[in-house]
Amino acid sequence: MSKRIPKKALKEIHNTIKYIWEYDIPNDYEKGYLLKEDTFKNSLYFHLRTRLGSLLEKYNIMIYTEFDTDRFRGKKQKRRADMILAQVDFEKAYFLGDCITRYIAVFELKNKGDHTKAAEDIYKDYEKTKEYIQNYDLGENCHYYIAAIWECRADSKWWVDKDVKWAKGKLTELNADYDSKEKMRFYIKEHK
Repeated sequence: MSKRIPKKALKEIHNTIKYIWEYDIPNDYEKGYLLKEDTFKNSLYFHLRTRLGSLLEKYNIMIYTEFDTDRFRGKKQKRRADMILAQVDFEKAYFLGDCITRYIAVFELKNKGDHTKAAEDIYKDYEKTKEYIQNYDLGENCHYYIAAIWECRADSKWWVDKDVKWAKGKLTELNADYDSKEKMRFYIKEHK
């Protein structure tokens, strides 16, 4: 049976994700490790496991990539989340997908170059995340992250309006783009 995850541990996970976005991902980007979405996903996975290893182990929290949303309760249509953090109980079932007892975080990730279709592709992930929040029953403490590295010059682009009701308390935007001096900047918008 899985241990109850205290709010303090959930807050630590959330704060660690923000730390990774502000420090680890920019460092990996600067060193040339993040070419496309998969290397971005690998980097995030590595840093989550490294920084949260003992906490993940203590509470049986697993990180799964390309998670098929058929496993989500209350599904409306088939989707695939780029990454999730989920608590599992291995005694619950034989198949790993059926062992999930609690969803902690759902990630949609994009790493796009400077082309016109990039904004459209990133926005699709925002629509997908909105659908997760509004139509899937993933639990009141599940938090959603949209992380987008957009290799273009922009003015601190936020993809979701600040007063959108569905995002409040549920969504954190992790964005990156070039500033006017062609330096990649990473910034965070929490919808509170």
